[in-house]
Formats: sequence, structure tokens, C-alpha cells
Amino acid sequence: MEDHTNPLKQFFKVLQYFLNDALALTGMGVGCGNLGEHQEPISHIERAHNENQIAQ
Repeated sequence: MEDHTNPLKQFFKVLQYFLNDALALTGMGVGCGNLGEHQEPISHIERAHNENQIAQ
């Protein structure tokens, strides 16, 4: 099984400085999903989508 925790740590670091970074939020969502989480990835992906809409 792959270790998905290191990328999550990197995305978390980005989000500490850039709270609404759509790419980092998407990465957190995908990473959490890969770890078997269900609700947390949805919230990250929704935030990323909202931030992407604002940026356009």
C-alpha cells in the first residue's frame, strides 16, 4: 500500500500560508480519499471548487 501521508503534509504546509489555495485543497481532498476518509475529502474539494469559481 502506498504512503499518502507525506503529500498530505506538504499540502497542509501550503494551506498554512495560503488558506484558500485550490490546488492544495484538491490535493488534500484526494489524499484524504486515498486514506479511506469520506467526509473530509468532500469538504476540501468543495472549498477548492468555491475558490476556483471566485478566481475566475
